[in-house]
Amino acid sequence: MTETEKEQIEKAVERKVAELMELVHTVQIVVTIHDPVNNETSIFGNGAGNIYARMASVDDWLGKQYQ
Repeated sequence: MTETEKEQIEKAVERKVAELMELVHTVQIVVTIHDPVNNETSIFGNGAGNIYARMASVDDWLGKQYQ
């Protein structure tokens, strides 16, 4: 994955965070992309709003996913 591709993904995530913040109080977005050439997975994330609410939301989601 090139630096340009990474920048495009980061900017896209930032735009979506800003778009969603017009409607909600907190947002946390995490995305991954697999690079088959290097057999590596990259993770990108961004969020806005109260950090404790975001962490609690992620914790709640993880708990529901792995019950």
